[in-house]
Amino acid sequence: MLIRFIDPDPRAGMTVRMDSRRGQELVDAGNAEPVPDTPVVEPAPSKDATDAPKPPARRTKK
Repeated sequence: MLIRFIDPDPRAGMTVRMDSRRGQELVDAGNAEPVPDTPVVEPAPSKDATDAPKPPARRTKK
């Protein structure tokens, strides 16, 4: 269960995942609110020039 703590709880603003029973106890006590359990989507990596592969280093004669 995913919950978000609300004021006046000192953890207000934190979103946490916990077992359903304890999460429901906190919601019933008024310390938290349930949050829809949606999958986390990571942003796609940027195609910045700094991410491009570098050519192999040139060897010099000694």
